[in-house]
Order: sequence, then structure tokens, then C-alpha cells
Amino acid sequence: MSSNRIVSAVVSGSYHVSGAYDADVTEMARNRYDYVNENLKTKNFLTTRSGKFDIIIELVCFKLSMDSARVLAEISRLGYRPVEAREILALGMRYPDVQLDFPIIALDQPWVDYMGNRRVVYLDRYGKKRNALLIPYDVDWNDNCRFAIVKKATTIQKSLSESLKEL
Repeated sequence: MSSNRIVSAVVSGSYHVSGAYDADVTEMARNRYDYVNENLKTKNFLTTRSGKFDIIIELVCFKLSMDSARVLAEISRLGYRPVEAREILALGMRYPDVQLDFPIIALDQPWVDYMGNRRVVYLDRYGKKRNALLIPYDVDWNDNCRFAIVKKATTIQKSLSESLKEL
């Protein structure tokens, strides 16, 4: 597949989420999930953002297998950025059943483990149990994955659904 080819994106939903960039990642995950990766800690997911956030997270699916670099390029082309750890955890807290339908990935802020592998926050399920995991960043994501994204601009703009209609 040519890397210049425009990839079709499908929006699975838009979700209003609020929180704080100084929130403790460990506390956000504690008692909210049935299983939480032991490395999902504040010290592993530092942020340059500050203050509170009040955002619309959109879940996008590309309907084909793509690696993280290609996914990030497509997200950027659409005028979005991937969410970071606190944002995706806030999504899971506010809308706990969404991850029961499909896996949700936050490609921002890969954490590097002791073996040098990059890992990202991944919300999924095992049966009816909700999980907050860290999984490898350097993989080909299948067509069932949903990537959590937000508009790059800080002003209210058209949703991804509306933008895709114009393409």
C-alpha cells in the first residue's frame, strides 16, 4: 500500500470528557478497572500540558491494518492529535462501557519499558471485565482498533464526522 494514499476513516463516536492534566494517573485508574497494568503510573506518563481539560474525544477506525507511524500521520492529516494517558483514562471513567465494544488506543506519550520497548495506553475488555493496559507501540494495529483523538486547535471546530463528509 502506498503511504501517500488517503485512508478512509470512520468515526465510532464523540465523547465529552473533562479532567485535569495534573491528575494522578495511578489514582485515575485505581478502582476504575478490573485490571490495571502495574506500570500505568504518573511518573511514566508525564505531560507538558497543564490546567484542566474539557474536550471532545472522537474514536476513529481506519478499517485496515496500519502501523503507529501511519496512524499518527493520518490523524494529523485530519487536523487531530492522539489523546494522552489522562485523557483516555478520563474517557474510560466517564463512559465505562465504550471499551466493551472495541479496543481504544491512546498513541500519545509512549512509555519506554526497561527493555526499551515503547508502550501505549490501551483500554479493552476480557469478557465483561474492563482493562487498562500498556501494549506495544511498534505494532500493526488491526481494523477493529479505535484511536482516541482530539482536535489540534483549542477552539470549537467541526467534528471529524463533518470534516470527513467534505473530503
